[in-house]
Amino acid sequence: MTRGPANGIYRLTRLVASLFIVTAFIFDRPNEIFHGMQAIIASPSNLVTDYVAIGGAGAALLNSGLITLISLLILKKYDHHFAPSSVLHLMLLAGYSFWGKNLFNAAPIIIGLLVYMHIFHDGSQVHLSSGLLGTALAPAVSIVYFSSDQWYIKSLALCLGFVIGFVMVPLFERIRHLTFGLNIYNMGFVAGIASIVVNFLITKILHIEVALIQMPPQHAHELALLFSLLFLFLFLYGCFLFFHDHFVKIQDKKIVLKESGAKHHLLRDVFQIYKFSLYGLIGLTIVFLLDVPLTGAVAGSIMIFTGFSAYHYRFSHYFFPALGVAVTYQVFFGGIASESGLIALFFVSTMAPFCHLYGTVPGFFSGLLFPWTAKLLNLTHNGINLYNSGFAGGITVLCLFLLMQVPFLKKHPVGKKHSQLELRFLQKVAQHIEIKKAP
Repeated sequence: MTRGPANGIYRLTRLVASLFIVTAFIFDRPNEIFHGMQAIIASPSNLVTDYVAIGGAGAALLNSGLITLISLLILKKYDHHFAPSSVLHLMLLAGYSFWGKNLFNAAPIIIGLLVYMHIFHDGSQVHLSSGLLGTALAPAVSIVYFSSDQWYIKSLALCLGFVIGFVMVPLFERIRHLTFGLNIYNMGFVAGIASIVVNFLITKILHIEVALIQMPPQHAHELALLFSLLFLFLFLYGCFLFFHDHFVKIQDKKIVLKESGAKHHLLRDVFQIYKFSLYGLIGLTIVFLLDVPLTGAVAGSIMIFTGFSAYHYRFSHYFFPALGVAVTYQVFFGGIASESGLIALFFVSTMAPFCHLYGTVPGFFSGLLFPWTAKLLNLTHNGINLYNSGFAGGITVLCLFLLMQVPFLKKHPVGKKHSQLELRFLQKVAQHIEIKKAP
């Protein structure tokens, strides 16, 4: 049974998945959801396929909620220890279920993963949640399966998904270190390398054309309202837990908190919920300010952006790469106020460790390069790798890391001025908080 912070992470992600499932039937009637799910399953699902536009908001929400809930049950079955990184992994599953993963194309990959875990299980489930992210290549199953009515092609598609699921964990173990820990989303980097091979198989050997379905945005206002209410609800839920379990009183201009073993863990859970909801509201605010329709892809990107908050990097480590992305889109790609621009803006958070290590100027420069890298790499796999941003982030930081080894550029990790200012601010806040030991 999960305890402490692990239990809080499990409850948080289960709550989000359950809210999606319930809300799906508020948006659409059951028969509309059923037909929408059929349309989603039959789509090629490669980047960027908007499930909300294809199947409706209800079907997209149900698809996301069910995939997240099934993943949670799998992790629970294997006694997975839920850590902060688990939030990112589960939000990746939930977010991409709006624009690439569905119950059909993810199933053979998950089965392949479970068979691998059964054969090579040694008592450690460290990489089980990462293994679920092998569904990054789920579009390959859909593309091959629906390319022909021949039974052997459909069987090949299912076998391809099984093999992908079976090999992703050992492949992840051997490749993930190549980015030197400077790219948060290593599975995207690993899936990107694998996707080049898979794309060669599909396009050059099987001679299957990989097409993209483009449809105008649908239900943008309803999605905006839903996600606003979701993040506000999570914020209020965190407030309820805080006041119910921890808040004692304001005494001598200080917030006095109780602390015991279990309550200390619960307090960390509350702060994680606050941060999760805050990043979600920041993402929605950016969308509103830029006046961009909230498509399924953008909504899914915001979910993933909130998941990145589990890594506890400072906001400034995200801000400067994001500023670089905004400059590149404004100068070269017609403006940041577009679906692709917002997706790049949210996903550049994968390079926060690089900005943390080398500082604001290299961090800003990494953001300038990120959109170019993402667009070029997408051509190598035709959108089969849903985690193209993780692939682009890995290639970008790898190239910049090698560049930083040039003698006149080489530098050691430094504490930047903005980081020192944040530290002093947190110290001042801490002066007004007192931890009272519980009897």
